[in-house]
Amino acid sequence: MNGIVLNRADRSAVAGAIVGAWRSDREELIGIDSTGADGRFDLDLPVGRGDRGDVVLRTFWGRGADDRDPRALVSVIQIPVPGRLIPLGQTVIWLDRVDRGHRPAFGRALIDGDPVREGLTVVATDPAGGRQKAAIGRGGRFTVIVDENGTDLRLWLSGGDRVADWPVSPERPESDVEFTGAATCRAAGRVSRKADDAPLPRLRVELLDRAGRWVNPVGAATTTETGEFALTFPHLVDQLPDPTFAVWSHDERIAVVDWAGAWTGPVLNGVRLVVDVAPDRPVTYRLDVQALDRATRQPVPGLRAEVWDAAFATMVK
Repeated sequence: MNGIVLNRADRSAVAGAIVGAWRSDREELIGIDSTGADGRFDLDLPVGRGDRGDVVLRTFWGRGADDRDPRALVSVIQIPVPGRLIPLGQTVIWLDRVDRGHRPAFGRALIDGDPVREGLTVVATDPAGGRQKAAIGRGGRFTVIVDENGTDLRLWLSGGDRVADWPVSPERPESDVEFTGAATCRAAGRVSRKADDAPLPRLRVELLDRAGRWVNPVGAATTTETGEFALTFPHLVDQLPDPTFAVWSHDERIAVVDWAGAWTGPVLNGVRLVVDVAPDRPVTYRLDVQALDRATRQPVPGLRAEVWDAAFATMVK
């Protein structure tokens, strides 16, 4: 196997980096080389018949690289290897620029001990409220940027209800991360009209986190005939949302309420959302229209659009 180590920002070669190859199934070092002035390295991997599997390439650079100090670890990737001795072609290892005071951390996402499939996304939050996303690559591997002194990360798989806690330290920047099912949180209450406290059915209620730690909307539900609603969502972030509720009628948001009530564990009950709408408030419609030139079928910008009743007696909008 031959390859090259490059800086992603300017595509310049990285000299003096140590590239090691490990068997992915038993963490056995099977090859190591340092990059030359042109950033290139060569590895002869003893992978023959019966040794089919992936290889993990770890790159060390800077102070402590020669000793493979974990604090010098700058890249971890997993690549497939055929089960016989054939050239694997050139592998490109990209190093991302990291702000001063920060460093990359390398995880392997697992569910029940098996790697999470490639293509999913990990969302990571830290105690300071920072949030970042990382794509999962081959073998469940992903990379996030953390404080160089370490931090505690809360992770979840985007679009799902699996979570994990990962304490990252300078001495251990790489780790297996086991994702488990998240607990369920619940917010419930009632939506009523301000004028007469009548219940407002068939409205959509969204829970938003005004602190910005969660991805909004956190959850949603539709009010019943008695104006009641109950929404649930997986407990993905350590700190529960600072609750703000948005109330929607069809595609129109008719109210936003910052709720001061406190969570009792994962439950927020007794929410009261009072909406100032007229008792005979009509249904609101939304029209999406595009103006086209009849001959060319091209969009025509800059026109004034008016909506009139059928008799052209009243301009509605």
